[in-house]
Amino acid sequence: ARLGSGAHLILACELALPREGVEEETYRPLGKALETTVAQILIEDPLYPWPWTAYSNRGRAEFSLGRIDDARESLQMALEFRRDFWPASLNLGILEREAGNTLKAVKHLRRVIKHPIGHGPRAEASFHVAQILVSMGRREKAMKYFAVTVRTDPEGPWAEESRDYLKVLR
Repeated sequence: ARLGSGAHLILACELALPREGVEEETYRPLGKALETTVAQILIEDPLYPWPWTAYSNRGRAEFSLGRIDDARESLQMALEFRRDFWPASLNLGILEREAGNTLKAVKHLRRVIKHPIGHGPRAEASFHVAQILVSMGRREKAMKYFAVTVRTDPEGPWAEESRDYLKVLR
């Protein structure tokens, strides 16, 4: 039987893991390790039609587990399959920001901003670029990105934090 989608396998395994009496700090790494394993199964399946999603999911899980080099490699592999796969670009941008590689981070995040996707991911990418600009002392340019975040998705999760930044920066 083919897996069709790793989501079904992840859900089945997560339901099988005992939660009662298990601390969240213990459970979260188990879930991420499981997600990494499922992604690997899909990557190795020659009939799986979306290997870039499996690489991207594995990269996100590896990043959550603190395996930065492995995460970077997986996310880059996803982008080798599909340069326009915005989830991998977004996650790689966040990873590079966390790793202190601001120029690489901005490059990946701008790719998301330019992508014709829904307003949420573009707003999130704009927010992260704005934070990077603040850290670099480029206040005026950061304000523009925070304003774009608010305009792009005024009710989204990044808008309120962007408004707070704008109040402080003005």
